[in-house]
Amino acid sequence: MASGLYRVEAGEAAVVYRFGAARAVERSGLHLRAPWPIEAHTQVAINEVRRVEGGRQRLLTADTNLIELELVLQYTVQDPAAWLVGAADPDAALRGLLMAEATAAVGQQVVDELLTTGRAELERHVAERVGAAAAALQLGVRVGGVEVKDLSPPAPVRDAFTDVSSARGDRETLALGADGYVSQALPAARGLAATQRSAAQATAAARVAQARGDVARFEALRAAHAAAPGATRNRLWVDSLGRLRGQTRVQSLPAGAVLELPPPAAGRSAP
Repeated sequence: MASGLYRVEAGEAAVVYRFGAARAVERSGLHLRAPWPIEAHTQVAINEVRRVEGGRQRLLTADTNLIELELVLQYTVQDPAAWLVGAADPDAALRGLLMAEATAAVGQQVVDELLTTGRAELERHVAERVGAAAAALQLGVRVGGVEVKDLSPPAPVRDAFTDVSSARGDRETLALGADGYVSQALPAARGLAATQRSAAQATAAARVAQARGDVARFEALRAAHAAAPGATRNRLWVDSLGRLRGQTRVQSLPAGAVLELPPPAAGRSAP
């Protein structure tokens, strides 16, 4: 009977078997079971974070490119009895699930997305799918997460991928530069357009006002001419002579004299 006395340490659990069948799961503390060969127990660390290496795989992406992927699965034992009896080798079972779900996930994404922004989404998706599959198989584990240890193009084409990535980076840099130029040039162009528009509107308003004034003066003159044609005609002659007085020079010449005029200035027609 003394051989059935055992201690379970903190962070562990003991699975008690009776004639080879799991009977109970005991937590930390002192426990007593029937002696062997009636009962036996196996202690399992339930707080230990375990790792499963998926190994390097060469997978095909959705756009028919090849990448090399290496994943690491982290898990803890949730149900010690199921973990001990659910599979002959739980790590091997989880490794198979990890490789299968990784293959399916990579086959749904394009290579550019995987190599840039899709890494975190790949880790999350594979972790969820492996956790659901392990629960369906009753492996007794809780998947803590999946880590991408390595994700890269195959060695024979790595240089080509590097060139493409570099070209893509240059394109993005140029695009950002163009956006910056547009953000500076566009406000300046809009300001210039607004200034020219305002000047054109002011010029148009001045010309319209001048034209309306000319029309008003013509209408007044026409009304005056209709009322007193002779007086209006004389007034027009006087006004015209007054305007011409400052632009003309009157010179008296004796009969038979010849007046030589200087050549006209550039841009002006001869008198």
